[in-house]
Amino acid sequence: MRRGLAPHALVALTALAGCRVDAEGLSPAPLPVVSADAGPKADAAAPPAPVAPIPGAVKRTVMVRDPFGATPGNLLVDGDFELSTVPHSGSQLGWRAYTADGSRELDTHTETGGLCRSGLRCAILDPGMLMFGRGTSASNRGNVASLWAKLPLDANCTAVRPILVTCDTFAVGKVLVGGKRDPAGWCHYTAALSQQDSATCLYIDSTLAPATYALLDAAVLGPDDGTIHAQEAEFWVPDASTALTLETLRGLVQSTMPLGRGRAPRRAIER
Repeated sequence: MRRGLAPHALVALTALAGCRVDAEGLSPAPLPVVSADAGPKADAAAPPAPVAPIPGAVKRTVMVRDPFGATPGNLLVDGDFELSTVPHSGSQLGWRAYTADGSRELDTHTETGGLCRSGLRCAILDPGMLMFGRGTSASNRGNVASLWAKLPLDANCTAVRPILVTCDTFAVGKVLVGGKRDPAGWCHYTAALSQQDSATCLYIDSTLAPATYALLDAAVLGPDDGTIHAQEAEFWVPDASTALTLETLRGLVQSTMPLGRGRAPRRAIER
């Protein structure tokens, strides 16, 4: 007695119905041929149109910079105010702040982050405040100096006055020339100085209006070897009031922070 085909055999025959048999065996049914010049199919997905940017105010700016504002060969002890951010109390810091007459020391206040020009920190110069930065001098060649300051919008760049002085005698060298503000509102001050026999420091005063302030940043003192481009500045003779302030400040600085002076020999302890 013959039995009917099993269910799985019917499935196999149904699958073979769409195939043809040739000398090589079973082959799939041929696919339709599309000519090379045929247009796109009606159901093909078109690429999305580019989205035009929406105009408006800039919310953030991405930049790449050294977090410490490092300047190779900087002869200032702390040109970017990264280390001079603790209460002074006699600390040997690169920058120190004083009252307008140079008779009393103040703490250096700083701003951080995006408000600064080059690094993580920048100094705040208040009205009636002096800033004094320690440095040295290039040997056997001239020196050039550079400083950036951000002043109130209604103040001229001349409201901040950076002056190069010798660190030991406070003899005035040159006043740094301030140019126009850059697009970010910073004033750039530069000067070139001839070869010096002693260390060079930076003295900064201002004529800022009360209840305002300026930011100081990216102070550089370096050899005149073409790496720093400075404008020429004329020698400047201080008025009587400034000369008195410089002399007062010199006495205070040298009493708390000897500059280049040898230490007194230790005395033998007698028992």
